[in-house]
Amino acid sequence: MGTQVVNKMLYRKLNYDPTALTPVSLVSNSPYVLAVHSIDGVEDLQGFIRYAKAHPGRLNFGSAGNGSSPHLGIELFKLSTQTDIVHIPFKSGAEAVNAAVGGQVNIVIDALPVIEPQAKAGRLKMLALAAAERSPVTPDLKTSAEQGLPQFQLGSWNALVAPPGTPAAQVEVLNKALARALKRPELVSRLAAMGIEPLPTGVAAYQQHIASETAKWAKVIQAAGTKLD
Repeated sequence: MGTQVVNKMLYRKLNYDPTALTPVSLVSNSPYVLAVHSIDGVEDLQGFIRYAKAHPGRLNFGSAGNGSSPHLGIELFKLSTQTDIVHIPFKSGAEAVNAAVGGQVNIVIDALPVIEPQAKAGRLKMLALAAAERSPVTPDLKTSAEQGLPQFQLGSWNALVAPPGTPAAQVEVLNKALARALKRPELVSRLAAMGIEPLPTGVAAYQQHIASETAKWAKVIQAAGTKLD
């Protein structure tokens, strides 16, 4: 999301051109989880929204820094719900999660493999999976879509790109190899155990994803006024 989509909106100058790279395929996605340390009376996403609306500016959230995926994820939440939540940037995602565990911040959002162990240990409460479908890792955790906020979807997704000018025939070879790999039962089960889902392969799916992500995050960045230089 950073290197392929949002960095070109956040920085006036990049030392690379993401549009010059040859798209190959999407690979995988790890959906994010919205979690809280402890907020009185908040047990689910709608309860959290009601609390945030009733207490504007009182809640805060930690992120891996300005312009990071967790930061923009909460900005998406704020835009979707018209709530006022204060951003506390940290140097890394690990620091933000630790701050939530310690109660220094109220809210954190990060990939499922990062948040789930903390929730399992009772250190955080997961409110929603920011996705359209539940994860087999947390089958009882409702999605944002199930809880009335389908536009709040965010994940740590990966894609395969090649150098500029890579011939289409070579891209096709890579795509066929990737498609075969992502159908291997041992790989599928290993990814599923970590809360990672394979994504549709092929150049067309990749290009459609980039277009939809660009449109989505452009609105969020504009609304938040986020710039990094």
